[in-house]
Amino acid sequence: IALEENKKGNIVLISGIASKCKWRKDIRDMMDGFFEIYLKCSVNVCADRDYKGHYKKAMAGEYKNFVGVTEDYEEHEHYDLMLDTGLNSIDRCSEVILNKVKTYLLNE
Repeated sequence: IALEENKKGNIVLISGIASKCKWRKDIRDMMDGFFEIYLKCSVNVCADRDYKGHYKKAMAGEYKNFVGVTEDYEEHEHYDLMLDTGLNSIDRCSEVILNKVKTYLLNE
């Protein structure tokens, strides 16, 4: 659906976990005007925020594939924007994202 809407010229926001660099490159190659935001956060901070207990289960070995615990997130150097959400508040991250995306869209 996102690709179809993108091809129509619509702005599409996708939230997801693509832990492999190749997957993100493939998505970038498919989409026009792709803008990648990496919300970086340590596993410990993610676990502290996890009200559903998924990190606890992953750390206990209950999940075979869990990014950050049993599977690495492959970082690269080509993000359009990277924010460390463990070091910045939600308000600060929101402000930076909004300003960067507005600037990006105006220069497209």
